[in-house]
Parts: sequence; C-alpha cells; structure tokens
Amino acid sequence: MGHFARSRPTPNADAQRTPSNQWIVGRDDMDLGAAIDAVHQRYGVTPRADSTIANDVLLTISPDFFRDDPNAHGTWREDRLKVFQAEATTFLRKTFGSRLVAAVLHLDEATPHIQAVVVPVLHHKTEEGRFRLSGKDMFGPGALHALQQAWEDRLTPHGVSPRQVGSKARHVTLREYYGTIEAFAERDPRKLVELSDPPVRGRVEGAEAYSGRVDDWKLTEEKRLRRELRGLAAEASRGRLSDRERQSRSKVVQRLQSTSMALRGAKEALTKASAELDLSKEQIAALRRTPINAIAARLEWDGPLPKKANAIDLVKAAGDLDYDQAVAWLAQNFGPAVATTAVREVTVRDMTRNVGGPKVWTKSEQTKRRIVAEQLDALAAPAYRLTVMRQDADGKSIGQNLGKSRDGSPERFWSRDEVLDKVGDLTAANISGGNIFVTPIDDDAYHVLIDDLDAPRLAEMRSEGYRPAAVIESSPGSFQAVVKVDRRYPKDSVNQWFKDMNRSRGDEAITGLTHPFRLGGFENRKEKHKGADGRHPFVAVREAVGTFCARAREVIHTYTLDAIRLAEERRQEAARRDALAERGARRLGPRQ
Repeated sequence: MGHFARSRPTPNADAQRTPSNQWIVGRDDMDLGAAIDAVHQRYGVTPRADSTIANDVLLTISPDFFRDDPNAHGTWREDRLKVFQAEATTFLRKTFGSRLVAAVLHLDEATPHIQAVVVPVLHHKTEEGRFRLSGKDMFGPGALHALQQAWEDRLTPHGVSPRQVGSKARHVTLREYYGTIEAFAERDPRKLVELSDPPVRGRVEGAEAYSGRVDDWKLTEEKRLRRELRGLAAEASRGRLSDRERQSRSKVVQRLQSTSMALRGAKEALTKASAELDLSKEQIAALRRTPINAIAARLEWDGPLPKKANAIDLVKAAGDLDYDQAVAWLAQNFGPAVATTAVREVTVRDMTRNVGGPKVWTKSEQTKRRIVAEQLDALAAPAYRLTVMRQDADGKSIGQNLGKSRDGSPERFWSRDEVLDKVGDLTAANISGGNIFVTPIDDDAYHVLIDDLDAPRLAEMRSEGYRPAAVIESSPGSFQAVVKVDRRYPKDSVNQWFKDMNRSRGDEAITGLTHPFRLGGFENRKEKHKGADGRHPFVAVREAVGTFCARAREVIHTYTLDAIRLAEERRQEAARRDALAERGARRLGPRQ
C-alpha cells in the first residue's frame, strides 16, 4: 500500500508530481487489508497460511504511445492518456469485477501506468457454487498470456503494436536498477579519458630534439587513448546491441514455416513447369552444384543444411518437394545459362585436380579431412582463402596467403575439394609451426566471426536466440562462433553488429568483417597454449549445422532502419541549412 499511495519513499517517483496521481478504485487512506478481507468474506473463502491473498496487476503501454519522444520522461499527450485510462478502467472492471479492490493511475514516474490489486477468487473445481483462492491458477502462464492478449486486443485499435512474446529478458529489481545508476554516476565516462601534458622544452634543448620528444609523447598518448577508448567503445557497444536486440524481439518471425508454405503452395505450378523443361544431364548437374548459400539466402531458409546436401537436396527439404519440382524451382530461379558456366568451371577443375594419380592419405590425414569437410560443409562457401600464420622472434604474427604469388597475378581461391586435397601440405605447414586459417569467399553470405568466446558467453549468445553455423574450439575453453547472414543488408549495418557483438561478448579488439578463423583438425601452435608435455591442442569443430541465423537477420534489420533514419535526419538537416543559407543570400542581395 505504501508504494500505491506514496506513503513510503519511492526513489523513481517525482514527489512534485505525486499529487497528480488518480485513484480509480479506492483512495489513498483506504485500509487495503480490510478491503481484501471483505472480498474473502463475500465469496466465502478462508485463506490458508500459504495462500496468495491478493495479487498486484500492472497495466502499461510502451512510452512511444504516450509521447512522440520516448525519452521525454514524465510527459504525455493528454488525448493518449485519456484513451489509456478509459481502456484500462474498462478492462479491469470487466475482467475482475468485485475482485478488484484498488487501482491507481501513477503519473509521477517516467511513463503513466496503472497499478491494481486483485483478489484471486475462482470457482471451485469440484463443488458448484463454491469459490477458492488461487493466484497460481488466475495468473499462471496460460491464464496470464490470455490476459495479456485481451489487454493487447483493447489497444490494437488505437495503433499500439503487438507486445514482445517469448522475451528472455530478466526482471531487474529497483535495488539493482538504482545501484546501476549510482555506479554509473560515480564513473562518468568523460572522466576516464584525459590527455596528459605534453613535454616541456628544455632551456638548452634544440628544436629537433624537442620535436622528437613531442612525437614520442604523441605516439605514447595515442596508444594509451586507444586502449582506454576501447573500453568505452565496448561499453557503448553493449548498450547499443542490447537496445537493438530488445527492439527486434517483437519482430522475430519463424521463417522456416513461411518458406515451406510458399514452396508447398507452388507445388502444382512447379510440376507443370517441370513437364515443360528440357534440360540436359550437364545442365541438371550444374543446377545441383548451385551454391548452397545462394539458395538458402533466396529461400530465407534458417534450418540446418541436410548432411552432404547439394542444391536439389536443400530445395526438396525446404519445400517438401520431389526431385522434378526442385529442379524446376532451381531452373526458374538460377537459370540454365548460369548452370552451363558452372559446368565448364567444374570440369576444368576436376581435370586438373588429380593429375599424377590419386593421393594416398595417412590415417591422421584422413581424420583431418573428415573434420575439415564437416566444417566446410557447414560454411558452404563456393571458395576459400587459405592462410598460414606464423610468429616471428618478436611474437608478431605474419600471414602467408597460399593463393597469392610473387609475380603479381590475381589471388587464387580454393574450392572445398581443393582444400581437402591440400590437407597434406597444410599438415606439413602446421607441424613446422604454422597456424592454419580459412576465410570463406562468398557473394551470398557473410560469415561473421564472434571470436574468443568462453562457455558462459557462448551460452548467453545462444540464449539471446543466435544460432551459429559452426562453433570451433580454437583452444581449451575458447570458442569461435561463425554466424551466417545473407547479404541483403548493407555491409555497414552488418559490420556495426559484428563489432558490437565482439565488443559485448567476444574479442573487443577484432576488426574486419571478412575475417579468417581456425580450420579444424590442426594444432593451435601458439606458444601460450603449449602444454607441460610439449604438445599443442588440436582445433576442434564442436558444431557444424550450416544454418543462416534468423536472430542475427532481425537484429541487423534494426541497425539498418536506424542507419536509414539517421541518414534521413542528416539529409533534412542539410536541406534546412541550405534553405537558411539561401534565404540569407536573398536577404543580403547581389553584391555591388
């Protein structure tokens, strides 16, 4: 009752606005306990020692319903407030009737809301005409969902968007909330970054010597500021990522169902198209080799890739189609002309790959080939860059791109099978101290690396709904998650999400959206991971499902919308400045 009537301190309420609070049922000096007892007596129920005698009910709407600027705390449009109060009052009285014992409209906090007290009286399960107390049944998960839906249905005609369903957000207590605010106030980020004083020139110091000392000071300060700002950037990224994830939760949809429905609805048309197709075996073979990621992106397919799947397999699985229908869909969407080109390229590759006869693999190399194949099948890129990283005497990493030659010719990329064929060469490089990295080269998908994850952060990432295409344990307890996102979104939006994800959960120092990561099956040759027995740990592929990540797509979508909004604001501001300049020029008139 103290919080209802503001009879006890309420830190998040503005005491000057407390008199504006409005009682809908009850009054500020009411005896709430007596009112609850009166309901018990009316319905003939006697609370047990462990009974819930009454429940708090909170009715609210998102701040952007009450005001145009959601951050303008403590303000509202009167017409919107009246709509909210009328709908809430009707909803409470209609839903709970005489079980409603108190309700107050609070206008002294950031956003208007109504807090009510309801006695959870329900009909007896077996004895007709009798009643029982059960907060568990009145406000259990199913009943609560129905109440929330009924409240949402009342608000929908007023333009209120659907609520977030299935959010994994954790409730934060007032104590935690105010503790966070106080902690932040004590460490204003602006106080964390300060520039030291430049060196003072000595009385007999020459200009050249002093200039050298100033340059050294600048270099030292730049390095220090980069380190300090990295922490602030990580803090900003965590806030930005959290906001985008929260915003996108209400927009998450299950695309697997819509994809399947769309393809299944086209079955009849595809059967007809199949009968009219006249494709050669070579063209069908080329369609089968259509890049898997191109198909998954076109279908918005967020399921795992079928084991050892080719293009026809994936289309069949996505739409429950037969072979002929899947071929017809591929022909319609990717075309025989593209397929013919693919046939020619594959034929040349196959002719040159096995020159010199089939290779004989050792047992160790066979194991590596199996692990590498599992990882590459999940990535499903048409080509890869292979890099061998070594450390020099000073511990600095030096990379050798295996597809680049010294004669300046274009970089060569490697197909899946060519990477498998190079396992012997890669093993030799690994044994001699090289670390083996792979970079997917793919026009249809971003392969976004979330690096240096420990187990709790990987679990946190999964709990937020992200599903990596592959998870690699690069060293004991340290993971690399590769998240696959189709390329429909601007690179800048994907890059900002990539940075925020790594600053919040992974490696805050990582840069470059197209980033190499470890190839499974080989040793991690970094000296710091060397065991007491002199051995290095193997890089393990812990998960390889190949799925595109629906959650990443939805969060990146919010980044894109924000970028569009910001660009439009800048355009309008530039237009406003131009208009002001033009008016000023007209006012001054032509120069004489």
